[in-house]
Amino acid sequence: MSIQYYIKTNNLNKGDKYYAKTQYTQNVYDIDLLNYMVKKNTAMSITELKAVIDLLKQSITELMKEGSRVILENLITFFPVVKAGFKATDEAFHHASGKVKVKSIVSRGLSNEIRKTAIVEKMSVNKSVPTLNDVVSGIDRKNEIRWPYSTSIIGKNLKPFEYKVDLLRIINKDNPAEELIIHAGNLILDSKSDKEITFSISQNLSVPQWLEPGKPVLLQLEYRNGKSILPLVSNGIETYWLNQIETLEVSDSENTDANTMVTE
Repeated sequence: MSIQYYIKTNNLNKGDKYYAKTQYTQNVYDIDLLNYMVKKNTAMSITELKAVIDLLKQSITELMKEGSRVILENLITFFPVVKAGFKATDEAFHHASGKVKVKSIVSRGLSNEIRKTAIVEKMSVNKSVPTLNDVVSGIDRKNEIRWPYSTSIIGKNLKPFEYKVDLLRIINKDNPAEELIIHAGNLILDSKSDKEITFSISQNLSVPQWLEPGKPVLLQLEYRNGKSILPLVSNGIETYWLNQIETLEVSDSENTDANTMVTE
């Protein structure tokens, strides 16, 4: 793999006529990083790694609230910064008028490692990476997957150059090791555009026990171009699985009972 770039025209009146614009091959979210780490070291499970990362995030947050600089050697430094102006030296800080920000500095060691060892490759065209902004039910436009009704993915560049939708993963947010993989046979793509993809899932699909109604899930759409895979994850979006088929079955049963009573 390589760090890719393409050529853009410099519209300013100074400097070179053209410049390099970095082309990112994919967006790597928490779940993608966990899967990658498990492949590198199978001694730890996704659940164990997630627990370590969650503890790391919590610890960094607490230490910065205590005013600490948190230094991860050869990786990154996090530190809190107070931004405020005062009319007198004895004036207290107020969140309404001042700000507390978090800043970071990438370590020189990491920068040098990437700079010295990375392979850089020029691309002929801009292959925009897809971005997922929201997941909504086709019925009430809430953050729900109402199986088997339609669901819409809202974002940008959802029809990436030379890539096609290959499969859909429904991942247990509480335990990322549990996932339901939905291949083309059970995945119906109702419509596709650069800003929205609408899909539905076959009601003949066999659903695992853990995927119960109301379960918080991550949705991962995977694009494929030959051996190259481009994942798109609903990271940070509270999305829930609703088993609408149970509602349909209850409704059909009630209608049958009603018809039987009328016949009698």
